Amino acid sequence: MLAPLDIFKLQDGTYVWKGAAESFELAKSKVQQLATNAPGEYMIFSHTTQNKTLIFDGPTHRKLQ
Repeated sequence: MLAPLDIFKLQDGTYVWKGAAESFELAKSKVQQLATNAPGEYMIFSHTTQNKTLIFDGPTHRKLQ
């Protein structure tokens, strides 16, 4: 079974897949780890709800529908 959340990073105008997570808390933690080495815009996509959450260099986020 696939993880319910995918993590992407915005690179050169397109989102590039960076990993998956089983929960939103784990996804946020993974984004924070990734952002320490590669700051920028990240997106967490939920396969369950189809929601997209943007994260900019860490914990500040905004939810997209």
